[in-house]
Amino acid sequence: MTETIDIDESVFLLSNSNKQYDIYNNATLYVPKGTKRKYWDAAGWSRFENIVEMEESVPVKGDVNCDEIVDVADISTIISVMAGSESWPASAADVNGDGKVDVADIASVINEMVVRARTVRR
Repeated sequence: MTETIDIDESVFLLSNSNKQYDIYNNATLYVPKGTKRKYWDAAGWSRFENIVEMEESVPVKGDVNCDEIVDVADISTIISVMAGSESWPASAADVNGDGKVDVADIASVINEMVVRARTVRR
């Protein structure tokens, strides 16, 4: 479940020497689906006039680092998780869903890269 954190109401008030920019009235705050009421009730966030819930996105299989691209960077993230040097959630690095982060997950990412490359060529 997504929780909000209270923020100071001045966080989104920007000014320069000529005028003050009120982001609360001019920007749209995009929040996770099902959390709009929480943001309306939370200190600081409630000042946004436009709060829009985002549709839930379906994760891209093999996209370990969540950049919406399946590439070598995802393999690097898996290796870092395996080495214990990455504070990334193991659940994201467990591409094949077997409950372990290991070379099989790297193979799964490579397989996804190959599938995507074949799809692009067609």
